[in-house]
Parts: sequence; structure tokens; C-alpha cells
Amino acid sequence: MNILYFAWLKNKIGKPFDELNQDFDSVNDLIDYLKSQGENYAQVFQDKNIIRVAINCEFAQMSEPVKVGDEVAFFPPITGG
Repeated sequence: MNILYFAWLKNKIGKPFDELNQDFDSVNDLIDYLKSQGENYAQVFQDKNIIRVAINCEFAQMSEPVKVGDEVAFFPPITGG
């Protein structure tokens, strides 16, 4: 699975993407795994309510499963102006 980070998430994590070869029952489970990968991940994902996610270019809920081969994108809320 390709995991993409955008905007300030990418800056705080320190890289634009990760690759994992593992399935997760939900995006929440993936985030819990990522939080265990270091303090920078823990800081980015400490408040899941402000993070948006897309799976294979479609907005998704945190309860949706993710599998090897999926593209998962994390980004902050989008605002217009």
C-alpha cells in the first residue's frame, strides 16, 4: 500500500510517502500503526478528527478497510477562499 502525506502532514512527518505490505481492518488501525512508528507520526495523528483520508482517490471514512495495493492519502481539511 502506498501512503501519501500532503501539506503540513508531509512537513511534520518529514517525507511525502510510506509503503507498507500489510492489510488493516480500518484506516483507524492504520493510523494506530503509523503512530507507533515515531514521535513525528504520533504528533501528526494525535487528533484524527482533523485529518481527511482518501482511498484510491475517493474520500473515505476512518472505519473503511485498507489493503495491500491501495493508495491511501492523508491531508488536512480543505478550505476555500
